[in-house]
Amino acid sequence: MKVIFGINHPAASPHYVEYASLAIASARQVGYEPVLLYDGESPPIDVEKIECRSRFSQEMRAALRPDEYRIAAGAMLRLEIPFLFDDEYVLYTDVDVLFLRRLEMPTVVHWGMVPENRAESYFNSGVSVMHVPELRETAPGFDAFCRQAILAGRLPSLCWDQGLINAFYSERITKLPDIWNWRPYWGPNPEAAILHFHGPKPLDSQARIDKEYPASLRPPFFYAAKQEWLDRRNRLLGY
Repeated sequence: MKVIFGINHPAASPHYVEYASLAIASARQVGYEPVLLYDGESPPIDVEKIECRSRFSQEMRAALRPDEYRIAAGAMLRLEIPFLFDDEYVLYTDVDVLFLRRLEMPTVVHWGMVPENRAESYFNSGVSVMHVPELRETAPGFDAFCRQAILAGRLPSLCWDQGLINAFYSERITKLPDIWNWRPYWGPNPEAAILHFHGPKPLDSQARIDKEYPASLRPPFFYAAKQEWLDRRNRLLGY
C-alpha cells in the first residue's frame, strides 16, 4: 500500500527534511510503501522520489508573496497525485507525522479524512485517503474552482489545499475514524495509527512553542508524544 508525501525543497522550515525522513522511515517500518513528491531540489532522503510541480504554480506565483508560495508549493503537491499514480486508492500524509501501526485502506468515494476538530464537518487534509480514479474524473471542475480561488487571493485564508478540498468536495468527503489522524493535543490513545503533530512540532524550540501556541495545543501529552518522536528518530535514523 502506497503512502505519498510532498515537500518543497528547500522547505519553509529547515526541519522539514528531518520530519520527512522520520515519517518515511516509520511508514516503511509498519509496512507501507513510501513515495516522496518534491518541487525544487532533490531532498537527501533514501526513498523513491518523483519530481513534480503543482499545475497551479503559475496562478500561485501571480497571486502569492514569495514566502506564501514556498508553503503552497509543497502543500499543493498532493493535488497532483491523481495524475501520477494508477492505484485505485493511495494514502497521503503531511511530513509532520509518525506512523504507529498500519491500517487497511477504507473505501471512500473521493476523499477520506478526519475532521479538523473532532465534532466538526470541516476536514484536515494532513492525512488523506484518495480515491484516485474519482479524483481524476472530477479534476476539470475542481481545477477551475481552484484557479478562480487562487487568483482571487484566497489561498492563504483557505489554508492552502485544505480549504479548496473542503469547499469543493464538501459532503463528498468520507469521515475517517480519529485514529487515522490523531493529534497530540487530544491526549493519549493506544489505538492511534498515525500521530500528526498538527500545531507545535517536535523540533520547535520551547520559546517558540510558548509564544506561538495556546496551552490547549501543548498539554502534557504533547511532550510525551514529542519524546516518542525523538526516540523513534534516534532508533530509525541513527541520531
